[in-house]
Amino acid sequence: MKRLVFIALLMAVCVLFMLSGCRRSPEQEVEAQKIETAVPVMVYVTQPTSISRYIKLTGGLEAENEALVLSKSGERIDKVLVKIGDEVAVDQVLILQSHQILQQGIAQAEAALRAANAQYEQARRDYARIQQLFQEKISSKQQFDQAQTQLKAAKSSVEQASALVKQAIEQYENSVVKAPIAGTVAMIFYEEGQIAPVGQPVIKITHTSAVKAKLYVPEIDLAAIEIGQQAIATFPAFPDLEFVGEITRLDEAVDPQKRALGIEVRIDNSHPLLRSGLFGQFLIETERHENALTITDTAVMPQTEIKLDTLGKQTSFTTYYVYVVENERVQKREVTPGIYARGQIEIISGLSAGEAIVVVGQNIVKEGDLVKIVETTE
Repeated sequence: MKRLVFIALLMAVCVLFMLSGCRRSPEQEVEAQKIETAVPVMVYVTQPTSISRYIKLTGGLEAENEALVLSKSGERIDKVLVKIGDEVAVDQVLILQSHQILQQGIAQAEAALRAANAQYEQARRDYARIQQLFQEKISSKQQFDQAQTQLKAAKSSVEQASALVKQAIEQYENSVVKAPIAGTVAMIFYEEGQIAPVGQPVIKITHTSAVKAKLYVPEIDLAAIEIGQQAIATFPAFPDLEFVGEITRLDEAVDPQKRALGIEVRIDNSHPLLRSGLFGQFLIETERHENALTITDTAVMPQTEIKLDTLGKQTSFTTYYVYVVENERVQKREVTPGIYARGQIEIISGLSAGEAIVVVGQNIVKEGDLVKIVETTE
């Protein structure tokens, strides 16, 4: 009986000894927990796609067809018949300048012409009568000459009166400001009661079914530019929209001050969101790679090293790497970047199609870490 009790006690001591020997220190417990905890990450599975290199330019929009309507009469503005934003047709009356006064001027000039014509007719009849009498030797040479002079004077008066009527009509027509093109009233420069000097713009009309932008391409990129090339435009006024246009004109010479070539980009404005004066960014494709592997640029981690040569001169080297998930663990992989465009970067070497690249969480993992993929995109 005593022997059995001893054996039981010995076994209990051994068990306690084994349990005490298997225990870890608190530091060991924390480290073990770290090793076993998976880091949540989001990954992107690489697939062949296309990527393009772009020239980034900025510039403002103009209406493809616009007109500054100029004052031709220099008279006071009686009536402004339109307001900003109105749609107008060709030859629609926009402004009247001293309209009634000039109408009265036409009436007076026409009355003077009628009087001159009446005097001319009377002088013509008198001349015909005196000429007949002179031929019959009844009237004198002096009377004939006088009748001839009066006829010439009357004819000259008719010509002058006709010129005054024409001038009055022209002044009147110039006072009626009409739209030279169909479009939208963009600006009105004078108010009723003001005098608009001859040659000064009174109204601006724009036709925005299409808009254009004058841009300047640096000399270094000229070889990649040609008429018909596509341009993608974005504007702060419409941050979620892209507008596609094309190059329609190239300047003949490089601007010597800007050291750049002027180009014109046209954008169809079938949905009339774009307005003259809007400032935007234009991307023009200069190179395109098909079947390229691309990832978001934030997934690529740069690492710069500085080395000293034998003379003590510093040289910096930058390498790029990504984290690839394999068997629930991350592997640090050096890659060679290519084209960078619009938040995406081409990977020339270091990756294969179908690999899972960490795109969220790459800043908190390290080589060999256990990870848990919480979202996958392709």
